[in-house]
Amino acid sequence: MLIRKAIIITTLLHDLCKLNRYPVLPGEKPQKVEYDRERGHGRISVVNIESIGFKLTYEEALAIRWHMSCYTKKGDLMVGEKLADGKRYASECPLVAITIGGDCNAEDISAGRPAARNTIADVLNLYDVKANRQLIDMTRLEDDSANNYSKNKNYRALIFDTDYFDDKSSEDIAALAEYVKSHAVKVCIVTTLGKADYTKWLKKSHIAVDCVVGGGDIRNGMFSFIKKPNPRPMLLGLERLGCDSDAVLSVCTKVIDKEASESAGIDIIVNPNPKDIIPLLSK
Repeated sequence: MLIRKAIIITTLLHDLCKLNRYPVLPGEKPQKVEYDRERGHGRISVVNIESIGFKLTYEEALAIRWHMSCYTKKGDLMVGEKLADGKRYASECPLVAITIGGDCNAEDISAGRPAARNTIADVLNLYDVKANRQLIDMTRLEDDSANNYSKNKNYRALIFDTDYFDDKSSEDIAALAEYVKSHAVKVCIVTTLGKADYTKWLKKSHIAVDCVVGGGDIRNGMFSFIKKPNPRPMLLGLERLGCDSDAVLSVCTKVIDKEASESAGIDIIVNPNPKDIIPLLSK
């Protein structure tokens, strides 16, 4: 989900590659020193940020890498990248589009022109349906019409996203955790979070987790990853669980969870109370 923190990070750090490139002499305006564009631009910012130990999520790295969009130069490309990739990533990831739009606004304002993109919606509309589609995908399911689980299967494994546990009572989670542990029910977390974020979650989690599929586990090129609603993260979860889809129940809270589970052939239960999951599990 788009969060304020991610927008702040990308807008503040996307041009870190220009550090020390604007020397200021006493009584004069900062002077821009041209740097070697063959070394890259957004790519160098990503490398510089992570070299000091600051961990970016993959969306943040993607937004910083491609914030130049159509202004990316050929010398800025790595092997396998294309000039058109910037616009494509902007259409697929809202954070990329927002970072590009903010950068363009700043350029307009510094040049004395009115900012052309006044709202996040204005920016997303520039890049059409995929960015807006992703915002829809990240919305929470409002009803249980997607439920297709069976009360007679006795599921041997569960798949969750981390946000399922956000609004559940610790008492109810503890009851589920105890049952899972005592009946050898396997648990897999399939999340869009990067490793740094889901590792923090695991440390404070009250339920034993057998495996995790993170947002950066299935790479598609240097700065792109395959995530839900694509079914591949769910299929990787099945592989790591060592279970067939018939034995697994996917606990869904968002549209992307539902669509990925359906495509992977995994039964669905929509945002239940943790105690309501227990009767569906292996005895």
